[in-house]
Amino acid sequence: MSPAPIAIEIDLITEPPRSDAVSGILIAMDLRYRGRYYYGTIVGCTNAAGHARLSYAALEAAFAADQRLSPMDYRIPLDQCDPDAVILVEGGPEFVKQRAAAVTSPLVDPEICRLWEAASNEKIDPARTIVMLDRPDSDGVIRATLSVRTNLGWFR
Repeated sequence: MSPAPIAIEIDLITEPPRSDAVSGILIAMDLRYRGRYYYGTIVGCTNAAGHARLSYAALEAAFAADQRLSPMDYRIPLDQCDPDAVILVEGGPEFVKQRAAAVTSPLVDPEICRLWEAASNEKIDPARTIVMLDRPDSDGVIRATLSVRTNLGWFR
């Protein structure tokens, strides 16, 4: 996977547009190696406009920290991962279950626990898309837009 992008930026949208439905949504990214899941990380929670950004430097730092904790699990360098990454937004009851597990796990960083606790993904259905990490825009940023559907009657 090269050249490395400067950042990954994700925008969530709803139809019709509703900022209250896309604010505070936790976005994750899974990297693959030889077509199989290899490493997952949090992109972050969306701002009021439904935007989240992860710098590649932050991704590398998180991977290095996880590599130190689990050297046998993360032997392959990030730059050898497949160029396609999965951007995912968990939602609904599955998000609630995953949040409960994450915030009680001793392996989850306290800052990541705070993101899980603050996120409001229970109000949307799960969504995912693929981004190509080896195809940044001319400014070095990977951008993706992901359409999400609310799962609560009063949001529709």
